[in-house]
Amino acid sequence: MVREVRLDNDRSFDALMRLADCWQQKWDRRRHLEWNFTFAVWAVFAVAFVCASYGARLPLALPMLIFLAQAYIVTQIRLQNDRDGRVVLQLRREAEAIAHRPQTLPEQSGQQCRWRRVVSAVTHYSTVAQIAPTAFAALVLTQNLWNAGVQ
Repeated sequence: MVREVRLDNDRSFDALMRLADCWQQKWDRRRHLEWNFTFAVWAVFAVAFVCASYGARLPLALPMLIFLAQAYIVTQIRLQNDRDGRVVLQLRREAEAIAHRPQTLPEQSGQQCRWRRVVSAVTHYSTVAQIAPTAFAALVLTQNLWNAGVQ
């Protein structure tokens, strides 16, 4: 049997703020993981450049596959971060309503459809800062591999 528990305002406020902090920590951990993954991808490209410069035969599609995998993963992480940000914002709004303070957080616009969230995630500055150098490295490495195969 499920029992409904009613909390007073102080306990409700504390509970909502703890939940918001928990969601914020998830967001922070995911951002840390996202950048570690991006640095690992860049390290793989550096190793591939060194290997290609010493004459190693690497698959021509390898740079593009790495780029596509990185772009997909970073975009998915950004979408999850956006969701967590909305949850944190809602929890803090509810906590402010309990505390009877005026709302200082900006109002959230209506729900966006899935493709608009994806476009927003891909064009976000932190996503672009990770994907653009990877795309450049993938193109340069592909060109180097192509030229090595032609000669």
